[in-house]
Amino acid sequence: MRNLERLTWPGGSSAYTGFWLLVALLALGIIGNMLQLSVLFNVYFVFGSVAVMLAIAWLGTWPAVLIGIVAGLYTYLIWQNPVTVMVFLLEAIVVSWIYHHKIKNLIVASLIYWMVVAAPLDFIFFSYWLGWSQELTQLVYLKQLVNGVLNAVIASAIIIVCGLSKRAWLPTAGSLMRLRHLLFCALLSVTLMTGIPLILYEGHAMRQGQQTFVDQTMLALGNELIERLSEPGADQSYMYHIGRVRGGNDVSIGLLSGNGGFN
Repeated sequence: MRNLERLTWPGGSSAYTGFWLLVALLALGIIGNMLQLSVLFNVYFVFGSVAVMLAIAWLGTWPAVLIGIVAGLYTYLIWQNPVTVMVFLLEAIVVSWIYHHKIKNLIVASLIYWMVVAAPLDFIFFSYWLGWSQELTQLVYLKQLVNGVLNAVIASAIIIVCGLSKRAWLPTAGSLMRLRHLLFCALLSVTLMTGIPLILYEGHAMRQGQQTFVDQTMLALGNELIERLSEPGADQSYMYHIGRVRGGNDVSIGLLSGNGGFN
């Protein structure tokens, strides 16, 4: 029992404190992926990897991998995308290895992962396995890159705040408390906080433009169809009039019966 009490996690927490910290980070990983910030249609910023980054610095590789698996499985439940689960799991493994063996900087380690490891995986699996278009693949990859680095910045800020508080029960990460690292985090945070609102604004404007286009198209088609069905004898040949309304290659027009079925 005494030997167990002497055990410590990489962040300096005792075995008991580290266990409850692991439980809290598991919950944070799920909650972070539940807090989705919409960028475009079905493209969201998620924040579950903040918990993974904290676990890498405070608890080590395997707790971070466990949190990455749990948080990744939650995204599979809502998106049904196995590639995302694999990417999140690899993020925990690769970033942890870089952080503990190469560069004591979560932000740089995350950036290396998303540019060197995740990029080819996304373009291979999204394009060839899932059959996504190149435009959609590029959009999702850029979103993941910005989202991943942003989460590393958030995690680094939390670690710095905990380190500056100097509370005995809080974990620490001394390598992240150096002045050079603090300045690096501050400058990168300012850059991200300036750029991300612009990305969100452009995404919102694009989405609003697409919704307006769809509304106008449906209104025009509906008005044209109403005019044609108002012609004398149209009730005897409505399928002919529906066929005369051209919605384009990506628009299909049908008529619902009273019970909700297509005619």
